[in-house]
Amino acid sequence: VYTNHLNRKHKELHVPTVFFNDHLMFDKLSIDAGIRADFLPRGSSFIQPRISARYAISEELTTTASWGMYHQFITRIPYQYSLGSYQMAWSLADSTYLQARHFIAGVAYSKNGYLFSLEGYAKSIHNGLYIKENQPFSANNMIYGADLYAKKEFRNQTLFGSYSIVDTKKPNNEFGQEVKLGALASYK
Repeated sequence: VYTNHLNRKHKELHVPTVFFNDHLMFDKLSIDAGIRADFLPRGSSFIQPRISARYAISEELTTTASWGMYHQFITRIPYQYSLGSYQMAWSLADSTYLQARHFIAGVAYSKNGYLFSLEGYAKSIHNGLYIKENQPFSANNMIYGADLYAKKEFRNQTLFGSYSIVDTKKPNNEFGQEVKLGALASYK
């Protein structure tokens, strides 16, 4: 049986959580507002508000925006094994929980089975955990990115593709890109 330090700490992974959410509609504007509270066994509690909005400019064109505060108690740490090469390792956070604030804004166009969307985001991270040259360290970070997505649905098939870019400052100042293509088919 495979074990690691997370398996041995399974009792610490149970975090009681309460979440409240409300959905409000105002003609072409819809708003989702919520709050999440995490209560840790050591007596700490974390309140995390979130809000998102969608505005329908027309039947085909919509804009979206969202903001939220998040805490993460189990996290992936990028392990740098050579310059520019990383592997992700899971770790249970100690008293330095990852804290993040996300802001996302986008626009989407949908008509005749086509969907095109573009979203941009900014994410500020406090107490992000990193490993560089085999030494763990905690750092604050700003991450910026954008995602372009296209999808076509017809009969029982779906074709889709996306292009993503990201700019991060820690552990190194890096710019990344990713392209994804895919297809789904349903046969009955």
